[in-house]
Amino acid sequence: MERPLSVSAWLGAPALLAAAVVGLTGAGGLVLHADWRVTLPSWLCGSGAALAIALAESVTWRSRTQRRLLCVGYPLGLLGLGTLTGGIALPLPVAMVLGLPGAVVLVGLVLHRLAEPTPPAPPRTPTRRRTRPSPLTVRAWRGTGSKAVNS
Repeated sequence: MERPLSVSAWLGAPALLAAAVVGLTGAGGLVLHADWRVTLPSWLCGSGAALAIALAESVTWRSRTQRRLLCVGYPLGLLGLGTLTGGIALPLPVAMVLGLPGAVVLVGLVLHRLAEPTPPAPPRTPTRRRTRPSPLTVRAWRGTGSKAVNS
């Protein structure tokens, strides 16, 4: 049995993913003493939208309307954000400062989630045994007569 996900955790997962990618890219650039800037790729918001769609089934929604509006609107909003912010360049220290806290929070949430005990499965209801229907008799036509013979 899977553990339910809160709506706020579902809303934050794509943002934490994007922050972690930007932060780790910035940290890698600083470690390598690179002189390039971290460019926000549009595919980063696309992967966030895919993550939101993938996790939507495990969210405990408050109402059907909330589920319908957020399951469609939020990923579409992330895709729109990706087209608007694609190509924005950040200096390495800024990218690292913005993103590494997101990476730490994301790893902490995943570890916390893995450490939680799995709730017990609901008791199984006894299944009713189905009675098997009697086998159908197949009628084969033998010879040229119109007489049916059970086989």
